[in-house]
Amino acid sequence: MNVKTVALAMALAVLSAGCGTSMTDEQAAREARADASRAGLLRSGGSSLAAAGDATSAAAADTVNASSTAAASGGAATGAARAAGGPSAASTPGGAASGPTDSATAAPAGGNGGATDVGLSATEMKVGWVGTLSGPVPGLFRGALVGTQAAMAYQNSQGGLFGRTLKVQAADDSLDSGKNRAGHLELKDRVFAFVGSFSVNDDGGISVLRDCKCPDVGAALTRQHAALPNSFSPQPMKPGWRTGLFRDIKAQYGTPVIEKVAFFVAAVQAAREIAADERKVMESFGYKVVYTREIGPNETNFTGDVIQMRNQGVKMLVYSGDVGNMGRLAAAMDQQNFKVTVPNWGNAMYDEQAFKIASPKALEGTVIDSVYAMFLGEDAQRIPEISLFNEWMKKVDPNQVVDLFAFYGWLSGRLFVEAAQKAGAQLTRPKLITTLSQMGTWDGNGSVGPVDIGQKRPSDCYMVLNIRNGKFVRTKPTDKAFECIPNGYAYL
Repeated sequence: MNVKTVALAMALAVLSAGCGTSMTDEQAAREARADASRAGLLRSGGSSLAAAGDATSAAAADTVNASSTAAASGGAATGAARAAGGPSAASTPGGAASGPTDSATAAPAGGNGGATDVGLSATEMKVGWVGTLSGPVPGLFRGALVGTQAAMAYQNSQGGLFGRTLKVQAADDSLDSGKNRAGHLELKDRVFAFVGSFSVNDDGGISVLRDCKCPDVGAALTRQHAALPNSFSPQPMKPGWRTGLFRDIKAQYGTPVIEKVAFFVAAVQAAREIAADERKVMESFGYKVVYTREIGPNETNFTGDVIQMRNQGVKMLVYSGDVGNMGRLAAAMDQQNFKVTVPNWGNAMYDEQAFKIASPKALEGTVIDSVYAMFLGEDAQRIPEISLFNEWMKKVDPNQVVDLFAFYGWLSGRLFVEAAQKAGAQLTRPKLITTLSQMGTWDGNGSVGPVDIGQKRPSDCYMVLNIRNGKFVRTKPTDKAFECIPNGYAYL
């Protein structure tokens, strides 16, 4: 599984039908100039960015920045004390994941070089985030921003990085490629790197990232973005799909189930591409799709689908859409007393909101395969990193829903910090990019299936969870975090 997986990209099906289309650089540039002429994106103080006139999105970004600053206030003092050679008052919160050593956080005896590159001083490191906070679906990816802030706030509590306190500056693209480009343009000469950005319109910033050669650690929802030599993801993307669950289901149920599959696709271009890969891999194992349909954003009537599935004798359902559409389809099936043997909903269904859309009865037996640990908290005792993530999400913004996007922001922040530590105190953009390109296996301290960062290879590992009696339950493996198999990811 990778960042451009159905679990993530199809969650974007809540957007308008045209959001998956790409915008040319010329179109994006025109919109960026228009935005700039309307007083620009930079807000007073330079601590957050938003589209001109969009008070709602600006306030959202400011709230997160303020929360993160408050959560990390002790860390800034700690970082200063360590830089001066003084004692540290910070400790690892809750005794969870072990934090970086003093040598990885305090400035060396000769100093950290001061302003060694853009966005760096002797005491501060600025990173940028560009994503969707407002627009047709307000707050769509705010979780990704809070997750990134949480990772930086935690690192600040450990003394920052080589005497530097980490600060996040955010740009809201309002679900618009031109504004995504404008946000990157506004930030590129202010921040050292981009971290945790999340937008279905990330095509807007591609040319900016390519030209500025800024390190970019986060979600790349378009393949052109992922291919940039300066872009690295905690869940790399390659054309293909994971195979573990398909093998399991075939072995357990055989032909009667795998040759009667309903396959639903979100009506978003990025999702169509991913779904096509998934279907090819699935069919290579002998699965046969007998009913398929594209589902548009926020559809509410699924009666026809239930009738068609019943007529076709469907035994297995595959649909990795947003939790809203998947929940409504599940509810429609339950209302018409139609059940399938294997309801393989996508892991966007791993969301506490699911039970507000469909009843536990409608979701009973749900099968979800994933390369993420159960980040809502079920795996907290097994994996200390999950406990740490949830703790710092609450510290930074207790009102923010913990979702897959938040976890992705956290993972991006953690990967960035680890790479910066390896690169050393006198950081530069080229040095960090080189370090990232040379990193091998990475598993987010056990919270994700191992991937190869430098080679941008997805994981061959997976885990399976079910919904039982209204609860998410880990079912495979139960003695370790992930099941790893040879050729667990099939490349196309």
